[in-house]
Amino acid sequence: MMFVRIFAAALMLAPVATASLAQQPAAQAPAVAYPDTPAGRQMAAYQKATLAGPKALSDFLTANYKPGNVPTMMEEMAMLEERSGGLIPLSIDPRSTPTRIALKVRSANSGAEYLSILVVEDAEPHKITAMGMASGGYDVEAFFKRTP
Repeated sequence: MMFVRIFAAALMLAPVATASLAQQPAAQAPAVAYPDTPAGRQMAAYQKATLAGPKALSDFLTANYKPGNVPTMMEEMAMLEERSGGLIPLSIDPRSTPTRIALKVRSANSGAEYLSILVVEDAEPHKITAMGMASGGYDVEAFFKRTP
């Protein structure tokens, strides 16, 4: 729940970009090599769902996002999608671990860079326990230490 509050606060305090990559033409998205880890596989599946559209993303979150509240997540993502113009995936942050991943992305509208952060459970089926966006200067290691 704390990350949800951090995520909500980020919506109000900074010109953050969306967690969604929907609306990004495939030609604009460079190939990102997602690691073959639980977090890497979930991030890759999440990105695929965002590109497939709102129904696919809602289905993915319902099946894979442990905290729930998918309607609220979808509303926040739609709002941020409008503000950012979508995100272009750039690279995996080297501080990522098997159960925690940060994907560096760029806002299509502003060119600003952000981190899309995702944390999964240690055990199968590795459901997502926290996700959100952070500015490029965000202390990812401190976040990773705070999340279960």
